Amino acid sequence: MSYKCAPEDRHFKARKALLETYSNWPCEVTENEVLWWASTNEVPVDVMEFLEFLVEEYDDVFEAFDEIKRPTATILTLRDFEQGLRRLKCTKFQGRREMEQITGVFRYLDPSGEGQVSRNEWGMLELLHKKMVYSIKEFVHFCQRSFGNDLNAAWAVFDINGDNYISEEEWSSVARSCSYFGPILPIFRFLDKDDEGNISFEEFEELQKFHDPPKPDLKAMEEAREMLVRHGSLMRELLPTRLRLRAHLKRARHAGEGGRPRPMLDEATLASIQKAIPRSSSTIGTRVVNAVDRLLASHQVKPRRVTMMKVNHYKEGLRELICDVEIPETVSPVGLQRALQVSLEGAEGSSLLHALRMACAQVSTLEVEVRPSTERLVSNLRMAIPSTGINARRADTVMEAALKRSRVYKGLLDSPGMAGLVARPSKCLCGGQLVPHLPETRRDPPWHGVKELSGLLALAGAAHKQLKEALAPGSSWAKGVWGDQVARTHGCRTFKGSTTLLPKGSFFDPGVKKREKLSEDLLLAQRVYEQQDTAAHDLLASEVHVHFDSLSDLCEAWDILESKMEVVWVKNRFGEPDFFGYPCVQIGVEQQVQDPRYSSKECILSYISQITLHYVPLFEAKTSPTARRLREELQEALAKCGINGSTVHLAEAVVADSADCTRIQMRRSAIAEVERVLAFLERYAMQLEEEERRPASALFWDAVTVAESFGCSRSEILNGLSRHMSVLVKATLGITLHQVFQDAPQPPETQAPRRPVLTRITARVSSLKVESVQFHFKDGLQKAFSARLLLGDVPSESTKQTEVSYDLDGDYIVAVEQGAVGHSGSLGVQLLFFTAKGQVLTVAGRKHEAPPSRVRFEVHPAEQVVGLEVEFGRIVGIQSALIPVDSDLEVNS
Repeated sequence: MSYKCAPEDRHFKARKALLETYSNWPCEVTENEVLWWASTNEVPVDVMEFLEFLVEEYDDVFEAFDEIKRPTATILTLRDFEQGLRRLKCTKFQGRREMEQITGVFRYLDPSGEGQVSRNEWGMLELLHKKMVYSIKEFVHFCQRSFGNDLNAAWAVFDINGDNYISEEEWSSVARSCSYFGPILPIFRFLDKDDEGNISFEEFEELQKFHDPPKPDLKAMEEAREMLVRHGSLMRELLPTRLRLRAHLKRARHAGEGGRPRPMLDEATLASIQKAIPRSSSTIGTRVVNAVDRLLASHQVKPRRVTMMKVNHYKEGLRELICDVEIPETVSPVGLQRALQVSLEGAEGSSLLHALRMACAQVSTLEVEVRPSTERLVSNLRMAIPSTGINARRADTVMEAALKRSRVYKGLLDSPGMAGLVARPSKCLCGGQLVPHLPETRRDPPWHGVKELSGLLALAGAAHKQLKEALAPGSSWAKGVWGDQVARTHGCRTFKGSTTLLPKGSFFDPGVKKREKLSEDLLLAQRVYEQQDTAAHDLLASEVHVHFDSLSDLCEAWDILESKMEVVWVKNRFGEPDFFGYPCVQIGVEQQVQDPRYSSKECILSYISQITLHYVPLFEAKTSPTARRLREELQEALAKCGINGSTVHLAEAVVADSADCTRIQMRRSAIAEVERVLAFLERYAMQLEEEERRPASALFWDAVTVAESFGCSRSEILNGLSRHMSVLVKATLGITLHQVFQDAPQPPETQAPRRPVLTRITARVSSLKVESVQFHFKDGLQKAFSARLLLGDVPSESTKQTEVSYDLDGDYIVAVEQGAVGHSGSLGVQLLFFTAKGQVLTVAGRKHEAPPSRVRFEVHPAEQVVGLEVEFGRIVGIQSALIPVDSDLEVNS
């Protein structure tokens, strides 16, 4: 049942009785508690147009009533209404039917037909306004549920033809196709302020007044803090990527006592050793380490630690001499590995090879390899792709397949001019200046001027076209826009001309990234505290590729781009390739772009696009059948871990990041996390209430603390970020920056003693396995070693364990052997520690039956074992130091 009456004629008790009688709905409310409004479905269009005029001009419709009527009157006549609209300069009804439309509005407001409108009857407009506001809020809420919390994302959906206007047909079509069944046309007419029959972006933004943006989730922020600290702790515990100089030893010709291989030297090697100047064996290891240091210094690399050890792989029947090199300040392990391998094949490696042969005369070949952490790979993949079934054995297969991909370009890296290009540094903005990106450089955050994905997508097309116009002005290629319907191999995407900015290059336009791909990138990068967010301040949507036939032309193009365009970063992948090793130059260019959604006002925003410079022979190698086959091998290895489909590209990125994870990369990642939290605070600072500021501030400071734990200086981090902090964010964090930066305590730098004294070894063993081992030192330091539990690992059932203990009494460890490990989550069936006095300390399960060892690690004379490096229970390396000064077992004795 429907009826129409003025507000003063409604009867609350009658309506309440009807509700209880026919709806069987108890109604225990008073009239003052009821929110009254009128339905807009049957309201004449002219009345809604008049209401839109009043809402635009007045906060309260009764203010308009007082201005339209005569000052001394209490009612409104038709003549008063007509004259009042002219006085208010209302142009809603201009035209031949003006008087007819005005009369229609008046008759609607005068339902009793008395020829006059009272103040109470005018209140019908107030009820209609309430209904309109309620309908718009419902529509906005529907858009949030359908298109996300960024209301402007709905604009791109409604603007079907992309002309930056929404017609009435588009509005109705999209609303119905998205299953919105509320009033559609009244909202359209309300937004169409200029009555042109379409909605511009400025008019669409009126919906923002009815939009209550979601506030940050306090529970999510607390969870993010826990994850941030836990992840930072785990990243510190896991081994970083290092380099290994691996010297393969000649195979034994017969077995010595005990049946184990004993190496034999050829006559030439023996003669060389005998002619050498006699020297103490304690100096040989130092000579090897010094030779490695000199080799690294020639490449401007200062290693943190070089460990020399002999490794016997009894299972494979191999013997190796290994120099394990920590490279904390190296950005690209693959780049350094390539440079060292070239040096070893030349005169620079002769001194190192000679020193190694003095230490072990059986050295036959010497190679450099990257040594990533498989534990780190497993941990990162499980965090990025929770459904993965990766484990230790599969991680080894994945890493082996990934290592093969970087070798595709080996034969092309000695091209003329390559050395000069490799030596050029990567660059970034620091304080607004483009400077070399050194380990100590604190870059400016490279953010777009837009914060939401909808804004990024809106600017991407205009920015891409502007970038092409800057590179090839006036060309048909620059004016062309190609979507998915044009194949990537189509000739229209490629252009080369003498009038371009880079005349020696061949341009290729891959097109702007699609919404689906960017949305996928956004979700993959999203943090827990950003669950309701669509942050896109650091996503790349626009890119152009330029190919060169010679490296000199590529270097010339690099210089031209730096001088002619606003460059914000340069990544020299020739000198700093990622783990897959493809060399190129990536240049970030900042543009000032007019937001195409605004047609009547200027709205210029900064936007960052990327230009990638390729060397044609290397690009052909990247797209060769061999490279495709190696990539398929990696994808097959990932598929065995349950990774396929859309997650393969993410998994490949995780593999590369895990393998490139040196100490400096950890620091940069930690700083990037601080920047991400800061960007989050900048977006939500206006909405944070007092009780929400505390967890938001705690999240930021936890990120800073984690960055400090990786060796970053708090003062440098915050001084670098202070230029990008708004006053509101500084207030939210509750700090006076300069005071805090100067007074913030710095963590003391701790260095391990050069000659630690190991006093005791304790272990916990079960019936068949060694569960854990602990080293106790004279200064009170303790080091514990066990099979680490990663994300997704299920702890093994607790079994009865027994403690085993050995006192060294002035002795020290010189070698370690480990038995079979398997996948039991332990340190294997046995560990053997060999001391300088000839003791063998056996740590094994209670039902131990002396199985053969799997691997043996030995330190060089004058050194001792002071720690183990364990991955999935397997010993993959040892930590060494000089022997104790008070030891009664001197090397020369």
